[in-house]
This record gives sequence, structure tokens and C-alpha cells, in this order.
Amino acid sequence: MKLTRITTSKNLGLPNYLALQMDRVIYENRMYWEAWAETSKSYTDLIESLTKRGYKDIIGSISNPILDLAEHNAYLLKEKLK
Repeated sequence: MKLTRITTSKNLGLPNYLALQMDRVIYENRMYWEAWAETSKSYTDLIESLTKRGYKDIIGSISNPILDLAEHNAYLLKEKLK
């Protein structure tokens, strides 16, 4: 597992519109929380690690995301159809 603080979305390889949206969310919420990314070998390992550290309702938080990925999903579909 690796934990990395995200201060900007520049190095995440996101499409520009999604990177701008993410940067806006990070900036607007900078007084409330910091953005971090965690990597793991599998989704199960990630859930297990988060649960051991006291995080709860992990699955529920996915249904209420901070970023709206509907536009990103449409972008991915468009790229796939090219």
C-alpha cells in the first residue's frame, strides 16, 4: 500500500475537464480536508486496509462522490468507440 497526498491533479493523467474539476474541489475544500490517494494490490486489500484504520461505510461513500464522473464515463465511451 502506498499513500500519497494530492495537491494538484497534474500528475494523475486525467482529461483536462476532470483535472480542472478535481483541482477546484481540492481548492474549495482545502480548509476542511486534504486529498490523498491510496494504492493497493486489489480492491479487497484496499477495503480491508481502510476498515482496519477505522473507516466505515466505505461502499456507501462511493454512491455519493465528490466528483461527477458521468461526464468522464461518457468521454471514455466516446474514446472506446473511435
